[in-house]
Amino acid sequence: MKQFLIALVALLVQAAVADAHFISIVPDAANGVKARAVFSEDLNPDANVDIKKIGQTQFVIRNAAGKVSPTTATLGNGAYLLSALGDDARVVGGVCTYGVMQRGESKPFLLTYYAKAILGASDEAKSLDVLTLDIVPMAKERGRFVVLYQGKPVADAEVTVIAPNADKTETLKTDVQGEFAVANIKPGLYGLRARHIAARSGEQEGKKYEEVRSYATLVMNLATVKNTAPTAAKPDPAAGKLLADARTARAEWKDFTGFKADIEVNLNGQLFHGQATVDAKGKVQFANLDPEAEKWAKPILSSVVSHRLSNAADYDTPCAFVSEDAGHPLGREVHVLNDEMHSSYRIKDNQIMVVNRTMKDSRFSITMQENKKNAEGKFLPANYVVHYWSGPNSDLQRTEAHTQTWTRLHNFDLPVLARVITAGNDLTVRSLTLSNHKLIPGTAGN
Repeated sequence: MKQFLIALVALLVQAAVADAHFISIVPDAANGVKARAVFSEDLNPDANVDIKKIGQTQFVIRNAAGKVSPTTATLGNGAYLLSALGDDARVVGGVCTYGVMQRGESKPFLLTYYAKAILGASDEAKSLDVLTLDIVPMAKERGRFVVLYQGKPVADAEVTVIAPNADKTETLKTDVQGEFAVANIKPGLYGLRARHIAARSGEQEGKKYEEVRSYATLVMNLATVKNTAPTAAKPDPAAGKLLADARTARAEWKDFTGFKADIEVNLNGQLFHGQATVDAKGKVQFANLDPEAEKWAKPILSSVVSHRLSNAADYDTPCAFVSEDAGHPLGREVHVLNDEMHSSYRIKDNQIMVVNRTMKDSRFSITMQENKKNAEGKFLPANYVVHYWSGPNSDLQRTEAHTQTWTRLHNFDLPVLARVITAGNDLTVRSLTLSNHKLIPGTAGN
């Protein structure tokens, strides 16, 4: 019994150590060594862990011409040393299938490691094909990365950042595009780690598993990354005021308490009916409405509502003028600084006439056709067009023509009609119509 307990404790310790340690390939120019592969919680060798546990790791290099070839590592003191990489080596990668693990009553899982280091001043904004899970620098955006699994972006992935001389690590999440950014970059070597769990069963060396847990690491010196992005513009108070004034000129719901209304949804001639409720915080809910109609109507009505809520936009936004084009028929262009979606606006006669936003390989542009004034002289949207582009050639994917009408109830301009005509592979016409509006009494949510 005693021997069994000792063996069990050893097994649990081994599982805990393996899951808490990660393979990192760390660039190292000392004594002719190009890089070291460590098995540790950080970028330093862990003297308490047998480095031979990752002896099965297969290493590769990618040279300046993009050629990938295998390479060998020699056992050193607490690390595997990679020396004979050649002068044109740009990236070192490693793949390690650690084995099948299990904790208590949890599912048995196959543990795999994918390690990568970018050497010298290379930016290497592309994935290393042998790495199923990879962290890749974004081209032209210093300090921004994307996590890829089997070549596809991973949304909501957990990422750990090890900054130079930092007392503790930072934990982030990737966005819907699989991207994340390292803030407050300091000169020195950074370690990045991402996790991915796949529900996939199989067998490894006679042991069955029900999921695959993968960890990817990337080590690189961000201080040497080529930043080819344009020089950041300085905030122009006049540009910021132009955008703030245009935002203030839009009709808003102040002290809004919510409303209820009957709703009719028309999907290319097919009618659906139900009831809609919008609470004080702008949350939209439906009752007795067909799921297909609700799927289309909810984001449309939520968007209409969010643009009317008081303080929905931050009016104090650092901006700069793009160019001296004050005579443009749609107004002068204003670029928002430090914005992940690279937002820009055209503003004329105190109205936002164009909105441009970019998200990775896609972008859209909203062009206002007509605004109407409410009782206070504030602007309400009446007609606008949205164009969507995507792909490496920025091809036009579809165009939407939006129409909105409003009704006045006490101090609020409430939506009546929201119609969207979409031209893409085919032509679709969809709309929602609200009637019998009733305000919800209560305390405002804003």
